[in-house]
Amino acid sequence: MNLTVADLSESELLARIFPHLDSNEFVDLGPGDDCAVVTAPGGKFVVSTDVLVQDVHFKTDWSSGFEVGWRAAMQNLSDIGAMGAIPSTLVVGLAMPPATEVAWMEDFARGLAAASRQFGAAVVGGDLSSAPALFISVTVHGHMTAGIPPVLRSGAKPGDVVAHCGLLGWSAAGLRSLLAETDANPGASQDNSGTANPDAPTPINPTGDAAGSQLDRRESARQLFRTPLPPVSTGALAARAGAHALMDVSDSLLRDAGRMGRASGVVLELDAEAIAAHGNALPQPYAGSHWLNKLGLPAVLGDLPAQSEADAMALKLTGGEDHGLLATFSPGTELPAGFVAIGTVLKAVADDERPHLRGGGVTVSGFDAGGLGEGWDHFR
Repeated sequence: MNLTVADLSESELLARIFPHLDSNEFVDLGPGDDCAVVTAPGGKFVVSTDVLVQDVHFKTDWSSGFEVGWRAAMQNLSDIGAMGAIPSTLVVGLAMPPATEVAWMEDFARGLAAASRQFGAAVVGGDLSSAPALFISVTVHGHMTAGIPPVLRSGAKPGDVVAHCGLLGWSAAGLRSLLAETDANPGASQDNSGTANPDAPTPINPTGDAAGSQLDRRESARQLFRTPLPPVSTGALAARAGAHALMDVSDSLLRDAGRMGRASGVVLELDAEAIAAHGNALPQPYAGSHWLNKLGLPAVLGDLPAQSEADAMALKLTGGEDHGLLATFSPGTELPAGFVAIGTVLKAVADDERPHLRGGGVTVSGFDAGGLGEGWDHFR
């Protein structure tokens, strides 16, 4: 019989978690006391929080503990990058059903630590509780480089270049594939407990063939839904390059570009051709990373697995959770490595047919793309 969290005390559970966690140069005092003590070298401290709920954000039939931990860390680290900041530490609240296996919990801690380590951050504490389902709350901290202010989503200016860094549509394609498989095999259950997935992966496309097979690329998409690869460190590069506006693309390119446009009082005019050619390359921070092998991802993804060019465009525009970065820069700015121009910023001048653009928003090659839907919304 496998050991469950109900078989151990809270202190014993914490003793199983702490050995998997790292420290770093920003930690004056780590886990074990009432609070951690963290430094902010640049003098400005940034903080964000997010939650993951079982069967809303992840399914244990689809994801191992390691993958859930990786995802929990990465989607929060991305928010720090989206301010142009440098991530430093995380605190994590984990609520679990008493029947949760201790091996799953330890695997989760390994995933948290591995994702945090990718960008030099460390988990410095948190809380444990029981709950009817898995519930994870992550608060992430970071700091601005001295002399560089945080980059807000409200700073886009007419004439700016709109640029994006990261993947587009891959997480949505992976989620669609996982849902389709579940619908086709409602009684099937994938065992993702323990550490088998991250520690002994089977390469999806070991040849690195840019074309790959549709099946290979579909498997890559599934993995990228389970373990997103946000370009966190490029946010600080964008800030140093003088980005006027910056934000994480979590709910979809359309929805988040619209948010940036409305916050800035401008229209982000996206270029459909540029978007079609972009978003299929692994972000630069992961080039050569040993985690690609650990996660079973190929060095070259190939094209987005889609039913048609129109379907690929819809995935790139309305699919969320790739956690790329959207930014605007002055014309003529040399874009930081990884950023690709995908549009321009226009004044918010609305016509009678599109009065909703009067306060700012987003269009695609001159057209209102609202008919596609705007992406993820928790309450719709």
